[in-house]
Amino acid sequence: MPIHDSEQEHSGITGCRVTYESTIFYNEANKFSIIVVKTSDPRIPPQACNGRYYGDRMLRFTAVGYELPRTKAVELELDGEWVESKYGYQLQVEQWQEIVPQTADGLLAYLGSGLIKGIGPKTAEDIVATFGPDTLNILDNEPEKLLQIRGITEGKLKDIEESYAGSRVLRNLMSLLGPFKITPATALKIYQNFGPACVDILKKCPYDLCQISGFGFKRVDGIVRKTDNRLHSTERIKGAVLYTLEDARSKSGHLFLPSEDLVKETLLLLNAPIPIPEQRVRTEEVQETLQQMILHGAVVAYKQYLYSPRVFGQEDDTARMIAERLANISVVENIESALESVRESLGITLSQKQEQAVRTAFQHGLTIITGSPGTGKTTVLKAIIEVFKNLHPKGKFALMAPTGRASRRMAESTGADEARTLHSALGLCLCVIKK
Repeated sequence: MPIHDSEQEHSGITGCRVTYESTIFYNEANKFSIIVVKTSDPRIPPQACNGRYYGDRMLRFTAVGYELPRTKAVELELDGEWVESKYGYQLQVEQWQEIVPQTADGLLAYLGSGLIKGIGPKTAEDIVATFGPDTLNILDNEPEKLLQIRGITEGKLKDIEESYAGSRVLRNLMSLLGPFKITPATALKIYQNFGPACVDILKKCPYDLCQISGFGFKRVDGIVRKTDNRLHSTERIKGAVLYTLEDARSKSGHLFLPSEDLVKETLLLLNAPIPIPEQRVRTEEVQETLQQMILHGAVVAYKQYLYSPRVFGQEDDTARMIAERLANISVVENIESALESVRESLGITLSQKQEQAVRTAFQHGLTIITGSPGTGKTTVLKAIIEVFKNLHPKGKFALMAPTGRASRRMAESTGADEARTLHSALGLCLCVIKK
């Protein structure tokens, strides 16, 4: 029985070799796994062990992570942190590595375990019989040779390649981004953003990480410069440009920046860690890189305004939908009688502009009512709702607001029974009216 070192620090562990025992939970959608593993490693903290002993005298504990292999055909080498959860002490796996036995029996067990789509027990036997100890090298570097195996067609080969690569991509990504101390959940987020080519993309330009929430330019730049201190590289300047645009959007709501402002803010970001003036990035370098980004579609220029392509596309789509809605000629209703009735029932006096706003709402497919606090926007909205109810007693309408608090205030101020947040309804109008 392994002996525990009671004085040992148990905050984390590396290189812990384990064998899969059973599955507690597995999410097919995001590959999140909770498994029980066994080991003879004496570094396992006592509180992590399940307290039961078996004939093999191995220690059992719970490991949680993404894409953890759930098969006894391979051993696993785990790196991670011990965490206290409501389910007990568990190992939060940060990196893992399969250790596939290089014997014929080990390879057969691994290939026939069901981990790789398209390879069953019989196909596994044929593959190992054909390639022997070189089997894993074939899978890694020359998978097209698998077409020599009876039953493996071009279509099945594609399934095998995708499954084999997919089972390893998160591990490779975790290894590549080890200096960033990312969690498996963050690795999955990066994978979902960049797809199966994420490792190659980030090897080529790690500054692309700035597109992921939580990876600010300063964090990425600080780590990249430890191994590649090219302060004036095109990749570094591109990363700063894209981060500046995204930062302005997320923090201040700006969908674009004037070119002069973008260059200025980008320079501040690039030169913040450079104390020697002669080594700092120059305005001309940012302007030249920016022009190349515009030419290659990495940044969209509209007059003197610069957008990220994604945000420009969203704004353009929104403008088109508004134009289409305004172009549709709707039946203009005579609301004067209903409006007069509403004035009397609510006991309100509308200003000329407020009355015009109510009429406009019934003349067009889209109306924007704006104004400073206290200018009567809520009164106009109440009048619109009451006029509609007067004209269409059985008609339906929906109230929506950006936040839950705003929607509740809208319902209270208008006397309507219910208001919803924008993200819970299909529509972007303040007041959507349907007959």
